[in-house]
Amino acid sequence: MTRKLVGAVVGIVLAMLVVALVQTVGHYLFPEPELPANPSPQQLRDAVAAAPVGAKAMVVLSWFLGALVGVWAALRISNGARRSALVVAGAVLLLTIAVLLSVTHPTWMVALGLLVPVLATFLATRIVPFAEA
Repeated sequence: MTRKLVGAVVGIVLAMLVVALVQTVGHYLFPEPELPANPSPQQLRDAVAAAPVGAKAMVVLSWFLGALVGVWAALRISNGARRSALVVAGAVLLLTIAVLLSVTHPTWMVALGLLVPVLATFLATRIVPFAEA
């Protein structure tokens, strides 16, 4: 039980760290214009619309890698516990949905944002299989 809980918590923390790291690299590669301290929803929509495709792709890549690393870590720590992996995958998917709902994104980002955490979870379970129930 403890390994499952620790696996889930560490997996979520690692997933969020990877998302932040990849998005930081994306901001470095694709600098964004300065926004005011408290931007309006319209200013945020305009900023997302004006961002280059590479910057948007880095965001999607961050969701994929975050889920992959987080689920992998949860599986490794919990000795393949399915529940730990699914908690991490669910957390990444929920946070991705929250981001997608917060500001209007292009349709392709929404579609990939819903797909890549699921794909990453599938791939992580191929690397570290679920334990036998």
